[in-house]
Amino acid sequence: MRQIHLETRMNELCPDEYLFNIGPPMRHESIAVKSSLFKESKASIRWKIVEMVGLDFEGRSPIDVVEHALAECGFDSSDDLLNRFTIPQMILACRAVPPSTDIPKVSEISKENLLRHALILGLCGPSIYDPQRPIIWTNNRLGRAVQLYETGRFFYANQ
Repeated sequence: MRQIHLETRMNELCPDEYLFNIGPPMRHESIAVKSSLFKESKASIRWKIVEMVGLDFEGRSPIDVVEHALAECGFDSSDDLLNRFTIPQMILACRAVPPSTDIPKVSEISKENLLRHALILGLCGPSIYDPQRPIIWTNNRLGRAVQLYETGRFFYANQ
């Protein structure tokens, strides 16, 4: 009952024709932004590419190939690789690159290089590389190619 009374009172005070009469309709404008943190450009906002890692397993099982190389090189576990290879020591952003990208074939590179790539891929999550995280090898992780980017390079850092 009270609500009906308030609505009636509002209509008496502010008829519909005067409600929200603030002038001409607002203009709308659309602008396409063509910029990226990942592309090489002359823009002052971009992330520095640290490295690209990925392996072409030529149709074979990634885990089988990596575990075979691990045993062949005399390593007991994937954790032993952390002491053997030099890898980036900072947290980096990872971005999956298209499969058409030129990545090395497993048959054409050394076992050590294969294991280094596998180590870095095992430390990459969906979008972050973290050298402190546990090494996780799955067919999906080992089968993708990623570019690693140093984050935090904005206006003042690019000088």
